[in-house]
Amino acid sequence: MGGVVLLARCEVYMKAEKWDWVVTVTQTLVNVALEKPRGWILRSYGLHKLKRTQEAFDLLLPVGEKFSKEWVIPYNLSCYCAQLGLFKESREWFKASPTILLDKWVPFRITIAPSGFHTLRNRKIKAALAASEVL
Repeated sequence: MGGVVLLARCEVYMKAEKWDWVVTVTQTLVNVALEKPRGWILRSYGLHKLKRTQEAFDLLLPVGEKFSKEWVIPYNLSCYCAQLGLFKESREWFKASPTILLDKWVPFRITIAPSGFHTLRNRKIKAALAASEVL
């Protein structure tokens, strides 16, 4: 099964909030498209939604440098660290992301709280993600 079909299935499962299915499909997506960041990103997001944030972080961390041009990876790693109470690490990962983020998709505001990142984003971020070349 091709990456485009797997990604379409993943999108359907995400809308239905079937996070266990998202993780299953994205694991396959990672296996067939190792060089594309989308599967890595969505797999970790699915794990996080299943309250498996440590696993989400652990599986996304190895590709943090490999896909350094994808701002969402250090951003998500930063969010996962904040959720895990690793605020120093969270700030370090966030420092790797916002320059790219702020240059392209302002305005938005992020604050760090004990429960993790809380974001107020405008639609440009979602549109930019949809248009990015992550698969």
